[in-house]
Amino acid sequence: MIGGLGLGMAISKSLMDLHGGRITASSDGSGKGSTFAIVLPTVDAPATDTVATTATVAKSDGYRLRILLVEDHSDTANALRRLLANLGHSVTIGNTMAAAMERLKAMPFDLLLSDIGLPDGTGIDLIREVRRRYNIPAVAVSGFGMDADVDKCKEAGFDAHLTKPVNLKKLELIIREVTNDGKSRQH
Repeated sequence: MIGGLGLGMAISKSLMDLHGGRITASSDGSGKGSTFAIVLPTVDAPATDTVATTATVAKSDGYRLRILLVEDHSDTANALRRLLANLGHSVTIGNTMAAAMERLKAMPFDLLLSDIGLPDGTGIDLIREVRRRYNIPAVAVSGFGMDADVDKCKEAGFDAHLTKPVNLKKLELIIREVTNDGKSRQH
């Protein structure tokens, strides 16, 4: 058996909870495989079949940020993008350090959310480079959540650290804290 961080089921359960669904797992024993079943409520098909790299939904309280999300795993990036857009934020995805730096050069952002493991470096490398050039609140989002991992992220320049799978309420709270409730417009 190959072990992991155990994030797959935790992320799957969080996604099911967010969508009003449920997930179950069963097995007949060691070496006999596993069966996973998900149940989701149905909705009407969307009018178009396009996928955007930037998503925005208007929010009634006027609290809306331009967020740069740096995440190389496309499913995680798209799920986070949708969740953040549902909170009213405009989200742009960069899947590498290089893409993140290009996006930061091209337009102003109010917040940087970055994974730590990236294909062309680490979130630590990214935040160090960002801190040399920009004054933007930044939150590390990582599967690594030991005290030493959190300390390393904060020492490198992140304002906060969240461990995956991300709790949406906690993410909302951290975003409001590091951006001073959306009042600090950066760049």
